[in-house]
Amino acid sequence: MSKEEPMEWTLDGVDLASLPKVSLHDHLDGGIRPETILEML
Repeated sequence: MSKEEPMEWTLDGVDLASLPKVSLHDHLDGGIRPETILEML
């Protein structure tokens, strides 16, 4: 049985803008600093 490697990915401004607003709320609200989100844009 092989162990799965964790996937590495980055979230850029285009990816962030394409997410539905509900996804941003569910996954980013409180989980990331507002300054970090602004840096990604």
